[in-house]
Amino acid sequence: MLRALVLFLGWSFFGNFAYADKLALIIGVNNYDQLPRLQKAVGDSQAVAETFQAAGYHTTRHSDLSRERFLEEWAAFRRRIRAGDEVAFVFSGHGLEIDGFNYLLFSDAPRPGRDAGHR
Repeated sequence: MLRALVLFLGWSFFGNFAYADKLALIIGVNNYDQLPRLQKAVGDSQAVAETFQAAGYHTTRHSDLSRERFLEEWAAFRRRIRAGDEVAFVFSGHGLEIDGFNYLLFSDAPRPGRDAGHR
């Protein structure tokens, strides 16, 4: 009886994880409005997406997103996430670090001014 109870409790507690989704959001940005164009970010994002798909992830990939469009896609992706899911986010494009914080730059990122990074 105790063995059956332990098995039932174990299945009840951990059973949901067996049905967890594997989700990946992959973004690549080559084309920037005001920053130097990149040559390989979108291609890299495609290769990474294919790798995640081969590993069983439900993969969503986008290219050359503006900040607003990224935020829409990010919100939609987050709504799909449930407890126990395996989740990956990959960004390939320009980024920068200011005062120890890292920032992703999307297609509509402004060109930094002479005082960029100073507050």
